[in-house]
Amino acid sequence: MVNETKKTKGMKEVVRKRKIFILLMLAWPVLHLLLEWYLNFDIIYMAFRDYTFDIINGDFVGLDNFKGIFNLFNPSNNTIPEYYALIHCMQLMFLVVFINAPLSLAFAYLLYLQVKGYKILRYTLYIPVITSAVVLVLAYRQVFQPDGPINYLFNMLGIEWPNGGFFSAESAWSSIIVFSIWTGFSTNIIYFLSCMRRVPDSYIEAAKLDGASEPRIFFSIILPLASPTICTMISLGIAGVFSWALPSLLFVPQNSGGYNVGTMGLSILNFTTGRHYGLAAAYGILVTIIACPIMIGIRKISHKLENAVEF
Repeated sequence: MVNETKKTKGMKEVVRKRKIFILLMLAWPVLHLLLEWYLNFDIIYMAFRDYTFDIINGDFVGLDNFKGIFNLFNPSNNTIPEYYALIHCMQLMFLVVFINAPLSLAFAYLLYLQVKGYKILRYTLYIPVITSAVVLVLAYRQVFQPDGPINYLFNMLGIEWPNGGFFSAESAWSSIIVFSIWTGFSTNIIYFLSCMRRVPDSYIEAAKLDGASEPRIFFSIILPLASPTICTMISLGIAGVFSWALPSLLFVPQNSGGYNVGTMGLSILNFTTGRHYGLAAAYGILVTIIACPIMIGIRKISHKLENAVEF
């Protein structure tokens, strides 16, 4: 009788702990969902108000914030960073799809093949992943300073140094693009290499027995099997374009005119720090309207390109 009582108490204790565990596991997603819905409705609410004179409640201004956002893209405003935000986002999308992704695949395949010197190549490519962005910017600026190695190479080749240097108002965005190429594909390499290493060795051995070359193996076996990962990483990269702001913040002096390095993410940040919360909310809604069809289209294209093979 005593043993049965102990067993009953033990079972009740197990059930109680299990319920507590389930509640704790559900608490975060429920809280996250409620917070997300609240923020979304609050952003819509703020988009129709002006907080210049009343920072708590704001004044209802109708569609004035949206009109102000659309006015930023007026050609007469081509001297402000916000005018170039959409153009720069399109350039960054091109960078993600047609430069960073192919480079990531190429270097990941070289590491997968373990070519001569692949360990040094691996450490070199992984440096941007494990190094602080601030340190990377400082190193990059030092390389492109007038007394740096790039200038020395230019002098050897007889190439004229850009007017004002690589970080002048005219060249700042181009320098940021080069920096983004240098640092942008390192993270992708880790995922692509991991995906390639999961390809069954029997596939590769069978292809080599049939006389397939390395390029043929890559395009006929590796690429189709890795396509789900590739499409996912490209989708994440394009989604990140709309919040992209850090390189511009690190490279360009704050509150300095003439530096047309604006992006949509940087514009929202500038509106927020300037306490133009209504404009920031309206801009965020505009970004969502632009980003959603793009992401849905990319996902549909990705599903058509993805190979259904599981490995």
